[in-house]
Amino acid sequence: MESRPDRARRLHRALTVDLVDLQRLEKGALLSFANLLEEKLYRELGYASIHAYGRAALGFSERKLSAWVRMASALERLPATREAVRAGELPWTKARELVSVATPENEQQWVEEAKALGRRELERRVKASRARPPGKRKPPALGFAPGPDEARRAQTEAATPLRVTLGFTPEQYARWEALIEQCRKAGARETKEELVLAALAEPGTRPRGRVRSAYQVIVRRCPDCEAAALITSRGEQPLDPATAGRINCDTQPPAPGGGWPRTLTPALRRRILSRDDHRCQAPGCASIRFLEVHHLKPGAQGGTNDPSNLITLCGRCHQLLHERGGLPGLAAQAHMSGVSARGSP
Repeated sequence: MESRPDRARRLHRALTVDLVDLQRLEKGALLSFANLLEEKLYRELGYASIHAYGRAALGFSERKLSAWVRMASALERLPATREAVRAGELPWTKARELVSVATPENEQQWVEEAKALGRRELERRVKASRARPPGKRKPPALGFAPGPDEARRAQTEAATPLRVTLGFTPEQYARWEALIEQCRKAGARETKEELVLAALAEPGTRPRGRVRSAYQVIVRRCPDCEAAALITSRGEQPLDPATAGRINCDTQPPAPGGGWPRTLTPALRRRILSRDDHRCQAPGCASIRFLEVHHLKPGAQGGTNDPSNLITLCGRCHQLLHERGGLPGLAAQAHMSGVSARGSP
């Protein structure tokens, strides 16, 4: 019969071996995770973000997912640290301490110190490097009054517009034009800059009667090749198939007799968002921003605006769905949400 001291020594040896194996496996898992994040390969698996992938596919808690994302992001900007971890020269437990203080400029020095120091000593060095002397307060004003030249210069600088350059996709540019046209038709006379600020304001602070969030864009689709383009003042702007499909989710082709296409009404959209708890229904996502309504069965295939054919997705997941033709687990998620998944991609 095994004595207690012998059993203790045997279990201790087994535990130390298992811990070495655990560190090796954790290092491999972290590097694989970092590669998925750096190359955005999670999109190839049908997830619009690394957070959706971590929650749905890996079962990570929010705390663990945040820690892994921070570590993987740090390894991306610190190539020497990443290579030392990959080569087994630096345990990832030390790397976890190092990345909180290392920068691309001093990274190599920290890597060399981490290799030479024990983990406890490294923790003390890192903690000491984080300490910063209290910032010096700005000395109080001495009552100096600016002269006329300084006052005029300050007024001129304050009145000079600050240029902001934006790069719109064809869809965004068409929405921009539609928004400005809608505001002008509603009687708004403000500058474009004021209209943009009003559109971005919180609902309770928007100027009454100025900006509404709805917009309408015109998409021309070739009946033969299915190529789509947005009609703008700068000519027809080609649309990629995924964006065209996402836009098509909010409209249906006109009836044979002609007339405007039937779109989702604001009331129906509010109903779908409320039913789906104002959250993206893609597995692992649950985003509450930039929500859109997706047709499980496209209108071109006979899908309707019946609530059983509609589901809430955020813009990123909606775009990815139309790029890939489907999302993993969406049918099951739709079923759990009480939505019929018939005809889902």
